[in-house]
Amino acid sequence: MTYRQKQKVSPGLIKAMFGDSLKAGWWLDQKPGATVVPDFSGNGHDGTPSNVEFGQRSLAPGMVGRSSFGAGVSSKIVAENASDWDWIAQTGVFTLIWCGWRADEDTATAMPLSNTGGGAQAGAGIWVANGSGLRGRFSAGGGGDLAAYSLAAGESLKPFMIALVGNGTDMRLHVASCEGLSLDVDPTPITPEPTDTATYAMSVYALPSGSFQWHGGCQFSAVADRAISNDEFRFLAELSGVKNPPAYYQPGYVSELEAL
Repeated sequence: MTYRQKQKVSPGLIKAMFGDSLKAGWWLDQKPGATVVPDFSGNGHDGTPSNVEFGQRSLAPGMVGRSSFGAGVSSKIVAENASDWDWIAQTGVFTLIWCGWRADEDTATAMPLSNTGGGAQAGAGIWVANGSGLRGRFSAGGGGDLAAYSLAAGESLKPFMIALVGNGTDMRLHVASCEGLSLDVDPTPITPEPTDTATYAMSVYALPSGSFQWHGGCQFSAVADRAISNDEFRFLAELSGVKNPPAYYQPGYVSELEAL
């Protein structure tokens, strides 16, 4: 498949890739002080930010616009009570995709894309535990399933892109970072619940309840009701440039102003 826009990863490119399957998308290139993060899918899942700093440097050279930062203290962006998220638990067919970085590796930090607040409630999400554990979670009908990826030392301190992908029978992780590209990590059986009718919320930087706060940055997140292919994720990863992040994400970087 080919796309008209090949220069950088952008909201337009994500929309062209997923088409009508794109259910929500937040591009966090917003002006400082923004009170709304528009849903670029056009489905009206606009997010309300709290304690999020916009106007930060772009995470990678192949990304359009600037990024955002959450200091891990009551930082979150939430779209509450979206009743049309039932398909996640009902079908188990989805893509949650996210691009960001974290400021430290010593705390449990979360970057959920869609969920009902945790616990035994149905939904799906992605987070990084203490140290190097990256997790994808799917739950339906009161059960919970996990897919795992072990980050290399320092890998999450530079920009990385993650997709949690469900195909109805299992879920798996795709990860792109300075360490390279990893596809189809930890295929894990899942059990959808066709009768699930829960009400959902979508969030980044923390669960809607405010727990598991992400300390770091985010450029975009998106949710679709189909599984992204390996070739599509590889295309986004290579185009984004996360494998070669800008100098200001390198250890020991000193800006020109600091050097004066």
